[in-house]
Order: sequence, then structure tokens, then C-alpha cells
Amino acid sequence: DTGLDKYPKGPIRKERLKKKNLSNFITVMMYLMILWLYGTIALFVGIATLLAYGTYGMGVFMLAGFSMLFFTIGYFALFERWSLGFKSLKPQFCSIYDDYYWKHERYWKLIENPLHSLFAGTPFKNTISRLLGVKMGKQVFDDGMIITEKSLVEIGDYCTFNKSATLQSHSLEEGVFKSDYIKIGNNCSFSIASFIHYGTNIKDHTHIDADSFVMKGSVCEEGSTWRGNPAKAIQSSKISEHIDNSKTFEAIVEQADNTNEPFIEAAE
Repeated sequence: DTGLDKYPKGPIRKERLKKKNLSNFITVMMYLMILWLYGTIALFVGIATLLAYGTYGMGVFMLAGFSMLFFTIGYFALFERWSLGFKSLKPQFCSIYDDYYWKHERYWKLIENPLHSLFAGTPFKNTISRLLGVKMGKQVFDDGMIITEKSLVEIGDYCTFNKSATLQSHSLEEGVFKSDYIKIGNNCSFSIASFIHYGTNIKDHTHIDADSFVMKGSVCEEGSTWRGNPAKAIQSSKISEHIDNSKTFEAIVEQADNTNEPFIEAAE
């Protein structure tokens, strides 16, 4: 990858580095302004609530709490989408001294906000993820996963993500930035601190064990179980023999109970 960097060492690299430092400074100022504005509004709401308490009683605290909750979601979601120009990300391949990378790096900084942990383990978390650009199916359980590039991720139906499961759609290798889509099928599960790298295609009914690292470009076949760092398939599945994909999840569970056969069987 070092040969793919179009800014080799020398005067050009030094000039680009100066511009990158300027870009970083602008990003810092933008981030501080976003937090300062939010803090100022929150302080104003707090003071107004205290002043209104004597007249309207405890009800003003409930009203202020709900108002700030919805304002917080809308405020940080607005700035996160604004950092991308209200567009979706596309796969990229460029130098870290390229103008595009600086914009992408700014996006990383500006998405550091409370929305990523808010409502973890509840259906509301999925609503926020969709608001931020994730393509997500129905009845997904998210107990606090981490997604670095929302619009580069596609998640199917009935998936389960345990706390700190991470979907990272990029890498930095030898001064080169790379990003690509992560596609996840239906009925997949991700254990605590599992890590999915960019360019992966995880097919239906796949399970990723805890602390496993699914490397870039991996294709996880339907019904497989992956474990390790780097993760490898350790178990195949005969689930496709039991399941009609047109059925609902409840019907699948009922079918398995009636047959008294396990969903996943170790490969011989």
C-alpha cells in the first residue's frame, strides 16, 4: 500500500501535513462549538425550569426532561448528518494526506456524542440508528454496538448485537485509508466485543463469538459460527434444513421445538 500513496516524502508531504494540521484545528473548533452551544441551551432550559417551578410545580421538571431528551437526539443527529453534507458515505481508497480523508476524519470527531449509548437494549436504539443512516431490518436487538460509519452498514432482520460489538467499515494501512460496506444477513448474532472489519459479507444465521475479529473481506457462510483473532469458521450448520426463510421467527422457533432437533450441529 505504501506505493499507492500519491504524496511521497519530501516537500509535497510537508505541505500536505501543514494543511492537515489546519484541518484538524478547524475540526477541534467545530466540535467545541457544537458542545458549547448544546451546553448553553441546556443551561438556559435548566434556569427557565427553576424559575417556573414556583408557579407550575413539579410538572415543569418532567416537561423539561422530555424536551431536553428529544432536543438532544435531534441536535446531535443533525450535526452528525451535517458533517457528511446530508449524504451517504461511499467506499473509498485514498492517502491520509488526501482532502477526502480529512473530511472523513472530521466526521469521526463530530459523531462523538451521547446518541451511541442512548437507549441501548431498547427498540428506540434502532430508531436512532436509522436516523443516523444505518440500513436496518426489523426486530434487531442492539445492546450497545459501535458503528464507525453508519451509512456503510446494512443489517438484516432479527439480528442480535451484544454490548461493544463493533462494525468498523474502514482501515488505515501504511498511510492509506480504505473503506467499504459491511453487509449482515438475517438472524445473525454478535457476542460481546466481537469486531467486524470492512468489506465483510455475513450471511443469514451466522454467529460471531465474543472477542472475535472477522477480518476485512471475509465471507461468513450461512449458518456458520466464527471464533478467534483472526476469526475462523469453527462450526457449520444444518439450520437451512429446518428453516423456511419465508416463515416468521416465532414459526421457526415453534418448528424447532416440535422436531426436538437443535438449530446448530457441529460439523463432522
